[in-house]
Amino acid sequence: MPFEHDRAFYRLQYPLPAAPSFVAENVEHRVVDLGEGGFRYALAREPAPNLGERVAGVIRFPDDSSLEVDGVVVRYRDGQIAVHCDKRSIPLGVVLREQQRVRKRYPFRG
Repeated sequence: MPFEHDRAFYRLQYPLPAAPSFVAENVEHRVVDLGEGGFRYALAREPAPNLGERVAGVIRFPDDSSLEVDGVVVRYRDGQIAVHCDKRSIPLGVVLREQQRVRKRYPFRG
């Protein structure tokens, strides 16, 4: 039986102090999670974009690197916006680099 899951891509969930920021229209939002297919951010200021609306900006990482992103809003819930990067995915190398950075600084202590 094949393994079934509801996500096409792995998502890195950020601990609050490790989160990068998503800057769009001169407003800085905290990134909640990140994966090859998109990202989710906490809305810093209203108004929220509409479902289906394109958003574009830059994700700024704590190591001073950045990544231009754009995509379509697919969900808005509890003050968080989910964005699907439909034209250009987030490089897997970026996701893996971020995973290593977060694990080094915030090791799992299950």
